[in-house]
Amino acid sequence: MRSRPPSRGRARGWRLAAVRDQDALEKAKAEIAAPGRDVIAMLADVRRRGDAERLVQAAIAKWGRIDILVNNAGILRLAPLEDISEEQWDETLAVHLKGTFNCTQAVLPFMKQQHKGKIINIAAPSALRALVRRRRLRGRQRRHHRIHAQRRQ
Repeated sequence: MRSRPPSRGRARGWRLAAVRDQDALEKAKAEIAAPGRDVIAMLADVRRRGDAERLVQAAIAKWGRIDILVNNAGILRLAPLEDISEEQWDETLAVHLKGTFNCTQAVLPFMKQQHKGKIINIAAPSALRALVRRRRLRGRQRRHHRIHAQRRQ
């Protein structure tokens, strides 16, 4: 009987951080770096297919596999909807949707080859709330604006 090797990611605490600006990159690297952790910190924009593929290739080159992908890139716009430009809206959609698509497509061939892998997509709770002018709308106001919101039980 062969013994199963320990999960390399869990045993060593590997981490990969990808952000779009140098200051955020240094902060992220400092937060996840710890003794015994092997860290890759890279400047990348998940909206670009090539950047997503470069992230995956860096992880494969260093660790030989990818066990978990967490799609957590996002943009928070604290402005009323009517004040958000079309360019800002396009950027938000590109990061949230296209970034998730690009990263997922980049890891899938490796996870299929491994016959193993987990993909976790994270969405902000604010996406489920109706906010106008940075305040919550009460029932009468929601009806006036014809906004319907569901509460999770």
